[in-house]
Amino acid sequence: MESTRHNLRIKGDSHCLLTTCNGITYHARLVNLSLSGALVDIDNNISYDLHLEDTCELTLSETPNTSSTKFTGIIVRLESDVVGISFTHQ
Repeated sequence: MESTRHNLRIKGDSHCLLTTCNGITYHARLVNLSLSGALVDIDNNISYDLHLEDTCELTLSETPNTSSTKFTGIIVRLESDVVGISFTHQ
């Protein structure tokens, strides 16, 4: 039986910030966002500072000093140019 997603997924192309548990911030582009997680495209190649199961913070604003929305999650997918973040596996 095929797995079915029950969450609304919104595709996006806006800038966001991904901050690691070590405090390192990456500029990224939001690929999609759902109630359970997000997929972001890192502007540069992924650094060795990102690891599966690490806690991170996703900020939906290019500049953290402005009004923004923040989500805390866990890195569940790590490829050469994208990071998958789960908001439900905490």
